[in-house]
Amino acid sequence: MGLFKNFVSQTRKPEGFLGQMMVNGMNSGHAKMADWGMAH
Repeated sequence: MGLFKNFVSQTRKPEGFLGQMMVNGMNSGHAKMADWGMAH
């Protein structure tokens, strides 16, 4: 499996180093939306 495909597959069940990178990216990418949602 290629590196990109492996990285993208981490969205389903994050594991290992690539999974941690994916989770950190999602957390920072969705932070503003989550803050907005919690304010309403």
